[in-house]
Amino acid sequence: MNRLALVGWSKNPWDFEADLFISPEDFRLDYEQSKSYDLMIISIGEDLSETDAFLEYLFVNKISQNLLLVQTHKLEPVAVIPWLHRYPIISLIRSDELSRVEDLVNALLLTKRLTEQAEIHQSLLQQESEQQEFHYQKMLLELAEQQKKIDEIQSRLVFNLQQEKILHETLFIIMTSHGIADIELQLQEVLSPLLGKAHLRILLHSGAVHPLAWSPPAVGFDLYEEEKTIGQMIVTPLEQQTWTKRVLKLIENISEAVALHVPRFLAFEANIALELEWRSTFDAISDPLIVVSDTYSIVDANYAAKKRMPEGDLKMAPCFQLLFGRSSPCDFCHFGVKSNLESKSRMARELWEMSSHALSRRDFLWKDHNQKLFIHLYRNKFEQKEMEEKLKEFSRAAEVGIFKASLAHELNNPIGGLLTLAQLQKMDLTSDHPLFPLVQEIERQAFACRDLIQNLLQKTRS
Repeated sequence: MNRLALVGWSKNPWDFEADLFISPEDFRLDYEQSKSYDLMIISIGEDLSETDAFLEYLFVNKISQNLLLVQTHKLEPVAVIPWLHRYPIISLIRSDELSRVEDLVNALLLTKRLTEQAEIHQSLLQQESEQQEFHYQKMLLELAEQQKKIDEIQSRLVFNLQQEKILHETLFIIMTSHGIADIELQLQEVLSPLLGKAHLRILLHSGAVHPLAWSPPAVGFDLYEEEKTIGQMIVTPLEQQTWTKRVLKLIENISEAVALHVPRFLAFEANIALELEWRSTFDAISDPLIVVSDTYSIVDANYAAKKRMPEGDLKMAPCFQLLFGRSSPCDFCHFGVKSNLESKSRMARELWEMSSHALSRRDFLWKDHNQKLFIHLYRNKFEQKEMEEKLKEFSRAAEVGIFKASLAHELNNPIGGLLTLAQLQKMDLTSDHPLFPLVQEIERQAFACRDLIQNLLQKTRS
C-alpha cells in the first residue's frame, strides 16, 4: 500500500511519498479516473460546504476507502458528525497533532500488509491442497486399475487351477471306469461345482443325434473316432443356467477325452487293442503316473514317470528310490487317498502333490493276488506355488503403496504450511536481519522435506 494523496496542502509535511494537491479543485483537475488511493489526508478548510462537496465527490466516485481529516481551525463537533456516519473517515485530528499522522499511516500500512499476506497464504494453501487432492485422486485411480488387474489375474488363476483339477480327475475317471454308466455318474459328480445342477449322458450308436427332448438349452458334443462320429455327449442344465465359452471349451475337451476311450468300452474283450489304447492314454499324461503295489513295487509307469527313472527293470527297486532317489518311503505318500501334503524332491524346481487311488484286481493283471494295487499321480506344483507367491507379493506391494500414498498426502499439508510461513517471514526480513539466516535454513529444510514427499509419491505411482 503506497498510494497516498494529500489534499489541501502546499507541501508534504511528512517523510512518506504521496500525491500532493493544493486544493480539492486541484484534485478534481489532476485526478486520473482509473486511479484510486489507499489513504487520503484532507485538510478541512474554512468553507465546510466545499469540504462536504469534496467528500461527496470522493464517496460517489469510490476514490478511497480510508479518509483522514485534519482540522486546521476551530471546528464544532456537530458539523463533522454527518461526515462520520456517511463517509469512510478513519480519524479526525487537529493541526497540532500532525505527528500522529505517521503513526496512523504506519498502522494502516501494517494492517494492509498483514491482510495481503494472509490472502497470499490462504491462496497458496488452497493451491497446494488442490494439487495434492489431484495427485491423490490420480493415485487412487492407478491403484484401482492395478487392483482390477490383480483381480483379473486371480480370477484366471482360480479358473485355470479348477480346470486343471477337473481335467486330472476326469481323465482319471475315464481311465479307471468300466463302462458308460460309470463314467456318466462320476463325471456328473466331478463337474457339478462347475456346471451346477445338470444332467450328463453319453450316447454311443451309429448316427447319434439330439433327441427332441434334449434340444437347446441342452449342449451336445460329438464323439469322434478317426473323423467318424460314434456318439454324443449331451449336457442339459436343470436350472436354466448359462455357461461361459471357457466352461464349454472344458466340456469339449472332456468329450474328446471320453471319445478317446470309447473303443475301449465297446471292445473290452479285445485285450490287445485295449492295452494299446490304455498305454497311449497313460503315456499321454504329462505328469508322472505309476501303478504300484502296497509294497512300493512299480507294476507300470507312464512315459513322464519313466523319464525320471534309471534304465532297467522297474521291479528291481521300490518307487521312492526310482522316482525320487530316496532310501525310505516318501513322507507325503498315503495309499488310497489324495495327499495334499507337499514335499521337496531331490530335483530343483519341484514341489510334488500325490493322488493315490486303489485299483481292483480286474483293472490290472497281477500275479500276486495278495497284494493291493494303487495308481499314483504326481503333480509338480512348483510353478503354481511360485505364481501364488508372486501374486501375494504383488498384493502386499499394492497395500504398501496405499499406505505410502496416504502418509505422503497427510504430510504434505503441514510441510506446505511450514514452507509458506517461512517464505512469508523471509519476505518481511532484510538480508542483514539476525533472524534471516535461520528463516532461510527453515525454508531450505522445508523444501527438502517437500522433495522427499514428492519422490515418495512418484515411486508409489510408478
